[in-house]
Amino acid sequence: MKKFLLVFFSLFLISCQKKYEYDLFFQTIPVRTLENQRFFLTQIREPVLILNFYSPTCGPCIEELPAIKLIYEQAREFGFSMYLAVEPSIERNVPFVPPEFENRPFDEESFLFLQKVLKEDQKKRNIPIPMIIMEPPFRIDVDQIITGTPETLIFTTNPLRLRYNFVGPITTEKEHQRIQQNSRFRFFLELLQNLNTNLKTSS
Repeated sequence: MKKFLLVFFSLFLISCQKKYEYDLFFQTIPVRTLENQRFFLTQIREPVLILNFYSPTCGPCIEELPAIKLIYEQAREFGFSMYLAVEPSIERNVPFVPPEFENRPFDEESFLFLQKVLKEDQKKRNIPIPMIIMEPPFRIDVDQIITGTPETLIFTTNPLRLRYNFVGPITTEKEHQRIQQNSRFRFFLELLQNLNTNLKTSS
């Protein structure tokens, strides 16, 4: 059964060649926190980085939040870094775009508006996970490195290397017990546990 699960979930992971492309891409994209701190992902010093690509207008992202919150708790216990990562687009993150932001390049005013939207979303949905806004030229689309939301990436750091990529929700179960029993969720936690064990062994 365990071998079957590994084969099944490997369908959600990416090839070694694609991992190399992800590594190069994410090493060059600056990000900003909602506290307006700007940095590169290569500056993260925790041994593992988890990015969950999220949008307040993405139904599956919202449905996934109960599981993502549990993953965040486990990540913190291991001393890993985790963020909800958001595309720098007003159109993709609000249901109705104010006229002044229609067809407007992402600038400082756009950041402040999106910052407000995301802080309100954090409060409304009781999201403890810190958010970052990926800066241009990052965008999510079918022909881009991230093709949709939600999508969850696990990196090791120093140097930044992609290890796993999960496309779609980890699980949309809402009850704690049902989340814990979900095979995809358990597989994700097993990956984190293995990374934590391997990092301790190699240190």
